[in-house]
Amino acid sequence: MGYCFTLLFGRNVYMKNFFDALDRLYESGQPSMSEAISALQREFPELSSHEGYAKYAVASWMHKYWN
Repeated sequence: MGYCFTLLFGRNVYMKNFFDALDRLYESGQPSMSEAISALQREFPELSSHEGYAKYAVASWMHKYWN
């Protein structure tokens, strides 16, 4: 995934921010978790052109909290 992937996910602070946003989304009940990728991309514009990165963040969050 290259350089951008390292910038976005190479530091725990980025994943913590993504996870915090996903926690808020989950707790609000709006929108559904099936829309989590789009919601994450709206909150973090740097993910808007990299859907794969947003999917990775959501999948990592789901793995951490739902396993």
